Amino acid sequence: MKFKKSKKKAEVKPKKARVKLQFPRNYRIIPEGWKGDEVFFFFGALFILVAILIVAFDFFLNLKEQGKITDEKVALIKEQIFWQEETSKNPGYRDAYFSLALVDYRLNDIKSTKLNLEKSLSLDPTFQEGNALRQIIGGN
Repeated sequence: MKFKKSKKKAEVKPKKARVKLQFPRNYRIIPEGWKGDEVFFFFGALFILVAILIVAFDFFLNLKEQGKITDEKVALIKEQIFWQEETSKNPGYRDAYFSLALVDYRLNDIKSTKLNLEKSLSLDPTFQEGNALRQIIGGN
């Protein structure tokens, strides 16, 4: 037995308008005008990342250099304390006063340098290194 094909009129459903889904405005990263410009956004983000890395590396190197300078200054202060103790134990030791004057000069304490250099030269006026340091710091 053959079935007859029934020809019912097809119901026509109205087409829905396509709505472009978007995230709410506070979730958008790229402004709407740049939607087709993802490459521009990518290179901009890459440039910012590289700049941050360069600044961080420079900061790291400066911090490392500052650590070295601090270590050198601590070593000079320890040496200064040693020579101060040495001059208090042996007040007639010319080289102790001269070494203390050199350490003070490296610490940029010119007043103390001149004072200790004069004590060294008062013990030995013909001390050549002492006279050379006096000319360097501008003493008489």
